[in-house]
Parts: sequence; C-alpha cells; structure tokens
Amino acid sequence: MHIIRFFLAAKSTACKYKANDQLCDGQAKLRRIIKNGGKEYIIGCDKWVRGEKWHRYIKVPGEIDLELLRDIFQGRVVSILYDLLLTYVILVNYNNEFRLTEIIMKINAAPLFHALQE
Repeated sequence: MHIIRFFLAAKSTACKYKANDQLCDGQAKLRRIIKNGGKEYIIGCDKWVRGEKWHRYIKVPGEIDLELLRDIFQGRVVSILYDLLLTYVILVNYNNEFRLTEIIMKINAAPLFHALQE
C-alpha cells in the first residue's frame, strides 16, 4: 500500500508554478529525466515546458515499483484492484448483504478509486 499512498500524495500535491499571478493548474505526470548522466523518475507537472522552473517536482523513491506506478498513472491498475476486491469478497463473505463500497472502505482503497476515475 506504500505505492498507493505515494501516488495519492503526489497526485494531490498542487503545482507551485505561477505565471501572471495565476497558479498552474497542471496535473501530476510520471516523467523520466536524465540527471548527471543517469535516469531518474519524478512526478512532475503535465504543463511543464523546458526552461520553466518551480513546477511540481517530486522524486520517486527507489523502493517504488516504477512499472506499477506507471500502470496506476495510466489507469491500468483498476482491473487489478477489482480482481483483488473480488478475492477479498470471497475470503470475507460475512453475509450476502456485504456491499462492494463497504469492502472498498474497509481496506481503505476508496481514495485510489476516486483518484483514478478523475
């Protein structure tokens, strides 16, 4: 769940770039940059253009699974989470009235589903 918390925190962090007294309304985007001859991954702003400074810049920690983070940003993880939830329903199955929304809330995955639907 560490990757989910990282994704949600990065996605909800506002871009601090200002132009003409207007804050940037750019969205979080996974970017690969070349720094000191090596590759580094960041969560940047989708409105950043070369030469501009102060846009969103959050370094992706080394322990984060980049492939999974890329899938989350591209919306491909929803089906994986849905499969996990179905497994959870089968394992828990307290009674037949257990609702999917209650299950999502129980495992605290609701913020991720809302973020991926935007």
